[in-house]
Amino acid sequence: TNWDDPEFTKYKNGMTAEDAAIMIQSQVRRILHDPAISKGRKMLMIEQFRNEELAELQTKQNYEDVLNYFMGMMRFLIREGTLKNADTEIMAAQFSSPITVWINQCDREPEREDEVMELVRKHVMQFFEIYRK
Repeated sequence: TNWDDPEFTKYKNGMTAEDAAIMIQSQVRRILHDPAISKGRKMLMIEQFRNEELAELQTKQNYEDVLNYFMGMMRFLIREGTLKNADTEIMAAQFSSPITVWINQCDREPEREDEVMELVRKHVMQFFEIYRK
């Protein structure tokens, strides 16, 4: 996924905080409920402590790739004039890290998914409020 690709972003122009919240909630639901993604994430979480290659894959998939995706999103929203210009790596970490924690919480406590989805929505809305241009 490339936020610099006009084909990828053509339906994301004019993205509002509400649009972003809906998009992120959808991604979180997919991460939690897609059997392949869910099993793969859980397996990596457990096996990273026994296998160096899987530890590296865990870091790549659940930190580096996530951060890069959201850095791209932040650059796009800055270019669009939606968010003010700031350090996109820090913005991406501030945006994605709580969501990652909440996904992990849902893995342990699936009954809290509705609560987590509301937290995600509120988090995205507040992030946009803080960084709004």
